[in-house]
Amino acid sequence: MRVRLALALAALFLSSSTLRGQDTPPASAGPCREAPCKLALDWGSGNTSANFPVDRRYGTPNDFEPLVLAGLRDAGFKMATSGDGMQMTLRIAMKNAMCDAMPGTNTDMSCRTIDEVQVQWVSAASDVKPPPSVRVTNRCGAGDQRMNIAQMAAYTAASIVYQTAADRKGLKRPSAKC
Repeated sequence: MRVRLALALAALFLSSSTLRGQDTPPASAGPCREAPCKLALDWGSGNTSANFPVDRRYGTPNDFEPLVLAGLRDAGFKMATSGDGMQMTLRIAMKNAMCDAMPGTNTDMSCRTIDEVQVQWVSAASDVKPPPSVRVTNRCGAGDQRMNIAQMAAYTAASIVYQTAADRKGLKRPSAKC
């Protein structure tokens, strides 16, 4: 029940101001808009999202990939599971984070969430230059505040859209929201 509620809230969050409230670049601008790109996730040390348990505060890492894909597709990206197109690799680093809503005495740091996502591109064609890598850091507010998995997925997708736009004129830089 909690997972379904989290997915429903994440879908609502993605469909609202995070990506659609911004002016998205035209469909022909930047990579993955004319030809489909492949998405690969690297959770480090041979792990997958299934190796990380559902966290009581930050959610399940299993939700990260479908939410990033949804955010990219909403912004006009064409994504595929196979083919010879450009590959976008998301290298994900997890971190222990504060479980308490507010820091205080005896703060519980046993929760885990995404610390940062490094986005790297590899082009299958030698004549196509891949975009520069993008580093998306999970930090918002003062102190040890972190976004949950759904918020980090939306922020990652918005950061990729912004960084790969051919013309950023008129685009708003995405901001982290906890």
